[in-house]
This record gives sequence, C-alpha cells and structure tokens, in this order.
Amino acid sequence: MTKSKNYELIKQALIVGTRYPVFPTNQKVPCWSNKELGVAAGQGGYKIATQDPDEIRRLFSHKNATEIAVPMGTMSGLLCVDVDLYKGEGTAEWMAANQHWLGKTRAHKTRSGGVHYIFKHVSGERFPATIAPGVDLKAGGTGFVCWPPTEGYSLFNKKLPIELPIAEFKAAHQYTSKNTPGVAGSFNDASDADLIARVREADELYPALRTLSFRLPTRRKPDGKFFSIKEQVSVLVNIMHDSKAAAREHPRHGDWLDRLDKVQTLVDSANKKNDTTVEVSDRALETINAGDAFIETQKIIAASVRPVGPQAEVTVKQIEQLLADDEDDAPDPDYHVITAQSTRAKTLEPIRWIVDGMIPEQSTVSLGGTSNVGKTRWLASLVTALAVGDTTRMGLPGCAAAIPSLWFANEERAADIERRIKAVVLQNADSDSLPMVVRGKDTGMMRLVALNEIGNAEIDMTNVTQIVKQARRIKAKLIIFDPYVTLSDAMDENSAVSAGTLTRAFIMIASMTGAAVLHAHHTPKDRSKDGDWYRADSGAWRGSGAIYSALDCGYTLSPWMPKNSEERKAWRNKTLDLNLGRWVVLDTGKIREGAPLAPIVYELTGQEMAEGEGSDIGVCTLRSEADAANVLLNADVDKLVASEMAEELGAALGYGKHSKLSDIHARMQGKPTWPVSGDRMFPRDMLKLHDMFSVAVHWSGGTVQLVLNETKKTNGRWTFNIEQEIT
Repeated sequence: MTKSKNYELIKQALIVGTRYPVFPTNQKVPCWSNKELGVAAGQGGYKIATQDPDEIRRLFSHKNATEIAVPMGTMSGLLCVDVDLYKGEGTAEWMAANQHWLGKTRAHKTRSGGVHYIFKHVSGERFPATIAPGVDLKAGGTGFVCWPPTEGYSLFNKKLPIELPIAEFKAAHQYTSKNTPGVAGSFNDASDADLIARVREADELYPALRTLSFRLPTRRKPDGKFFSIKEQVSVLVNIMHDSKAAAREHPRHGDWLDRLDKVQTLVDSANKKNDTTVEVSDRALETINAGDAFIETQKIIAASVRPVGPQAEVTVKQIEQLLADDEDDAPDPDYHVITAQSTRAKTLEPIRWIVDGMIPEQSTVSLGGTSNVGKTRWLASLVTALAVGDTTRMGLPGCAAAIPSLWFANEERAADIERRIKAVVLQNADSDSLPMVVRGKDTGMMRLVALNEIGNAEIDMTNVTQIVKQARRIKAKLIIFDPYVTLSDAMDENSAVSAGTLTRAFIMIASMTGAAVLHAHHTPKDRSKDGDWYRADSGAWRGSGAIYSALDCGYTLSPWMPKNSEERKAWRNKTLDLNLGRWVVLDTGKIREGAPLAPIVYELTGQEMAEGEGSDIGVCTLRSEADAANVLLNADVDKLVASEMAEELGAALGYGKHSKLSDIHARMQGKPTWPVSGDRMFPRDMLKLHDMFSVAVHWSGGTVQLVLNETKKTNGRWTFNIEQEIT
C-alpha cells in the first residue's frame, strides 16, 4: 500500500488528535476552502477541527497541509497566551516578570521565536485580545495556534495545561480603555485610530481589520453621502499597505497576504448587515462631522430618525399624519379576509400530521424533562420509528408514511447518537429505513441566534441557511434541536425577548422546509417536590413563559410514580434499591389541535449490542401503567420468596462460590421455592434469580448473593456466593 505524501504529518496529527481537535493549515492559513468542504461561509476554517481519526486522515491529506493547528476556546478547552518576543524588549520584560505563573503550565516555542503558554479555558470570562505590548490572548472565536511537532514549533515546558490564574492574569494585564488605545476588552470598544494602529503594527491583523470593515458602511462624507463599496475597499487596502507586515521579511507577511485577499469579502459582508438607505438629518450630520469618521451603527440610525433621549408620547395626530401620507388604499395581502359565506363554500385543507394527532407539519414542538430522565433515548426511539414508518410500537399514534429526520445534538457526539439509534434498531429488528441525519457536538454546536458586531442578538443567517439546505436535501419532516439552552449566544431563558428570537428562527426553518421543529428543554429544579411534579404542566419548560406560549405542541417525559399516597411513599423509599427511576411516562403538556394523548409508560432498559460494541445501551421499552404499578408488589413477593430460597440454597450447596449451573440445578430441583422445573437452566431463569439475589439475602446461616460477570459468556458468568455471617 502506497503511503500518502503527508504520511508523517497525518501520523503526528493523529497523536495530537487523541487529546485535542485538530485541522490542517499552511502558513497559519486553513488549507480547506469553504468550496472544497461544501459548506457555507463561516462554517469552514477552524470549525472543521476534529478528533475523529478517519476525518483527521482525510483533512490532513490536503495537498497544501503542512501544519497541525488546534483551535482555542470551548472546542479544545484551551486558551493561549501568545508572547511575540520579536516585538521588543518590553515584551521580554513582561514575560520575565510573569514567569511565576506562566512557568506553571505547558509552553511551546514558536516559529518566530516567541512562546505559546497553553492554559485550560475559563468559561464565563470576557478576555481582552491584547494583554501587553507583544502579548496577545487567543481564547476562542477565530483564534487557533500551530501545535508541535509542526515545523518551527517545539515543546518548551513539558507540563499539563493548568487553569488560567485569573488574579495573576488581571494583574499582568497592562491595557485598559483609559490608558492604552484600542484594547479595552473587545475590538468593538476600540477607537478607529487605535484599530488602524493595530493593523499597522501587525497586531491581530484580522480582528482589527474586520471591526473596521463593519464600521465603514456607516461612514459618511461631509455632504452626508455614504462611501461606495469601491471606496470602502480602497480605504482598507490603503490601511493594509501601511502595515509593517506588508514587508516580505516580516514574520506575519503570509498572514497579511491572506487578510489582504479577504478585504473585498469583508466589505461585502459588512454592507449586507448594515442599512445604508436611511436618510440622515442635519443633526446627525453635525454629530458625524464633529467627531470621529466612524460612528457606531445604532447611533447613526437613532440620530437619523429621532432626537436622542426620552421621547414624548405618540399622539393621535401623528398617527393620522402617517395615515394621510400613505395613499395606497389597496387590500393588504398580509391580511386574510374571511366571511361565513366564503368559508362555507370553500373546502379547507386538513391539518397534515407527521404523527397523527401529535406532531403537525410546520409546527414548533418541545419535549420537556429533567436531565437524565431519558429524553435522548426517547428521541432516538422516535426518529427510528419515523424512519421505518411505525410509531405505534412506541405507543404513539400512527404515522402516514416513513419520514427522514435531521437531528442537531449539541451535547452529544454523532457517534453517541448513532449508538443509541443502533440499539433501537436491534431492539426492534429493523432492517430498512429512511435517513436519520445527525450533527453532533464534535463538529461544533449548532446555534440559531448569534451576537452581531455591536452585541445585539440576531438570527444566525449562515447556520439557518445550512439547516434549511440539509433538511431540503433529505426531505426531512422532523428537525430536532437538543437542548434548547445551547441554541443562542444570547441565551437568557428568563427573557421573553431571547425566547422570541429563537421562536422566530424555529418558525422560519419550519416554514421554509415544511418540517416540524422539535427542541428538548429542561425543567426547573425543585428538590422539594417529587420527580413527577411537572407531568403535563406548563411549568415544565424552564425560563420565560414565552417558551411555552410559542409552542404548537408540548410533551413531558417524567419519572412515573404511583398516585396512591401509601404506594407513593413506598416508591420513594425504594427508588434507589429497586432502580425505580427506570420507569418514565410521556404526557401531553400542550396541543393546539386535537385531544391530549393518554399517558404512555416506558421502562428504560438495556439493549445488548453486537459483538465488540461494548456494554448494553439504554433504550425505551413500551410498558403499561399496570407494569409499573406492580413493580413494588412483585419486588416484595420476590424478597419473601428469596428469603425462603436462601435457606434451601445454603443447606443444599453449602458455603463457597457455586458457578456450575447444572450442579446447582440438580441439587435444587424439586425444592418448593425453586423456579426451574425443566431438566436444565436457561438465561431467563438466571435473570429472574439475579433480580432476587443481586443484593445479598440473609438466611439463618449467613448470606446468599448471585453475582453476574458480564465479561464471561457461559462458565463463571453466574456465581452464587454463600457466605457465613461474621458476628
């Protein structure tokens, strides 16, 4: 077999990939273009980083691959303090002064003679891009670093990354918005002059250039007119040509060339996101021409349409004036006119259901439940049942036909979801189905709402486009987002505004694909109540009431518990001993059309996987309320029988370990309590006995316990341990 020309690089990338996600670069520029990847703008670059060995081999086979890059931030769980020693003595002095905390973590020498100090990522902190002269922080976003053994990079300090010491870090941070230009915690806070200076000094070229590009569409000439796109490009190109990195000998010249090529793309993107059609008032022009050339977008728009500050109450006269100005009296197509005679004469189209009476097409649906209640197991059963066209096996209403689905699992890897689906396939002996397409967290979380350049929440157009494209490609009729809390960069579950933005994204996706959109959501925590308190309750959806209000249908998956108070008390007391948490129930919390479903009870069981696929995988098995209600009764009966059987086992077998089933059966056959009547014992017999003796049962001579060794197939798989009690 012929080795790939990138054999050594691939081998090294596979080693690094066992710890962190990796992707290939050349001169610190990602090798794979969006066109080669077949992804939309903004979905390539560092976002393709992976730990999957097969994907690593494919990515690093690219003809231009020469470097191993690791993204910083949540993808890798790392951040990097990047010290560029070539930028002057002050940088070296800073590094020396801070060795007491820098020296405690992993460090790499860089190609330019600097040092990368690698720390564990710290969530919930907002980090500045620049810390000191020549010292930058790569903590996420587009930040990534080349990783040893990439040529020019070597291990400098062989230690494991430690968590960034926040106190020491803040003490070492020399820049503030008051004393140093342009480095206030974010590029958005920097002045125009400061951003231009950063480009000139080749300090974080791209973030500074990108921020300038998003300000340019709002820049105006003294006559109030906007700069043309051509003029905007010219401004940025001139700034770039004034950069130190324009010189070929500069260590970042390759990066500079790449950024120069992207100027047109940046300008085009910025102009799409900004409204440059608004007329500007004289007041706004005065504001613009009196200060900096670049003004924040929202300030310009505000000054253009109304004065700044508190506004007077809107009057009837103002509304009447607006009406008078609107001369168009034609019917508005947005308004649907209905009369009794028109609707009686019309045959209305019936509701189209994905699952009859449960999930309509183009609807917004939610599954609410606590963590670990079994939501992902249930969803795996649902998508598989839909893909084979049989939802009745879940106790649900029927579906008209098999349908494909698209599942965004933001907290599980695609391989984990596939494992769950295979368990369902084996459970039901499925042999054929329509596609079930999964995107897991290993390729990055799928968000629907992002923060724009000025910090406002907006629907992520790129991601929504990708979702619609994939759904249309496979003709998906169900799109799952799991869980709700991961879908927005501006997530505030208690905010109706935040919930409303997500709802608009759901509606947009549903209307463009014809699919139902289903999201999984967590319930509020209330340790003072029983685990089933939220069954079919509107309060099952944590956060703002707007989340529940926006749903077409909502279902809850909760622990099943008896209704009788005495049985309920016994259930609580024995939940752990008897693993009663395995019993769950699906209820209807909301349905706009039709009647609520009757409660559907499931037992969370284990499905044995194929040879070599590891331990059992959890699945939902359809049961009845009677099955759940009888668990306590059966368990008590079994314990009584077990106590009597323990006496007979102790007398018949004696102390010690007994694993030869034929011998055990020969000695116990015919005993009043012995449940096996045939000539031999079967696995089902041993499973029943294991339920009775998995916990040691006391008898007059000691204890009896049946131990299951799952690593063995036959001999030694089942062992009765009969031990004398030591008093």
